[in-house]
Amino acid sequence: MKLLEAYQYFFYKTYKSIKSNSIPNLWSQWRAIAFMIILEIFLINSIVVYFHYFTGIEKDVTGGGIQPSSLIMLFLLAGFNYYTFDHKNKWKNIVKKYDSLPKRKVDIGGILVALITLAIIASYFFCIIYVMGQLNYKVI
Repeated sequence: MKLLEAYQYFFYKTYKSIKSNSIPNLWSQWRAIAFMIILEIFLINSIVVYFHYFTGIEKDVTGGGIQPSSLIMLFLLAGFNYYTFDHKNKWKNIVKKYDSLPKRKVDIGGILVALITLAIIASYFFCIIYVMGQLNYKVI
């Protein structure tokens, strides 16, 4: 249950950030969900690349196009996020719940969310730039 609450808080801070920084406040919840899906894809891809790097297992590369496993992962993430946040407008209750927190907790939580977001993005680009160049590839 704590993991779900942390995930909801991450959504709340993402939603609040997007809502305060965008001129048209239309569909802020969808933008927050899309941003979270992108971060999740970055995280999963980083884990896969690090797995291949540390185990020495060759990474399979197709000749182009999108792999079916990537599409399945995208649909699962989108479905999970939709059900968790947008189904029956659950995001409104999440925002109300965390709006009532004391300002100090919200500030500390915002710093943690920003650090986690930066760590995921930095790890992803480190994987793309350095680690993927060190991998052995097997072309299918």
